[in-house]
Amino acid sequence: MRVVYVGPHDAVEVPELGLVVRRGEPVEVLDGDAEQLLKQDVWDAAPAAKAPAAKKGSDA
Repeated sequence: MRVVYVGPHDAVEVPELGLVVRRGEPVEVLDGDAEQLLKQDVWDAAPAAKAPAAKKGSDA
C-alpha cells in the first residue's frame, strides 16, 4: 500500500521500516505497516501508482 507523510516536518525517519520519508512523497509499504502509520494523523493513504503508458508505435 502507498502512504504519504503530510505532517509539519520536511521529512521523517521511520526506523522500524528503514525509511526516511519526505513530506508529500508517496512510499510503498506493506499493508500491515500502512495500517499502523495511518493510525497517526500525519499519514494519509496515497493513490495507487499509475502504470506507465504504452508508447505509440510500440509492439506492446
